[in-house]
Amino acid sequence: MDLELWVAWSQILGVLGGLIALVFVGLQIRDNSRAVRAATAQAVHETYSSWYNSLLDSENALKASTKALTEPQALTPIDGPIAIASFTRKRPFPRHRLRVLIDGASAYS
Repeated sequence: MDLELWVAWSQILGVLGGLIALVFVGLQIRDNSRAVRAATAQAVHETYSSWYNSLLDSENALKASTKALTEPQALTPIDGPIAIASFTRKRPFPRHRLRVLIDGASAYS
């Protein structure tokens, strides 16, 4: 074999090695993305769980939160801040869903 043939074979092997490395990196990125999504889902579930537990620990917070979700106009000056605090303490809900409570907060302060 002459030198040019060796060079051609080495280039072919180099390209194959590069392709194998790219496939490996792609698989690693996919696995990492799955792990990040799973960790995010777990964190969201833990947030909801801690929020539910905090509501169950306080009877006043549970009553005020239930009233805020079912009939927000019936909140009293005492229930309003309790409901707002229970919704914003752990932040399980986006603020745009609590617009009625957030906008009405000035009436209680």
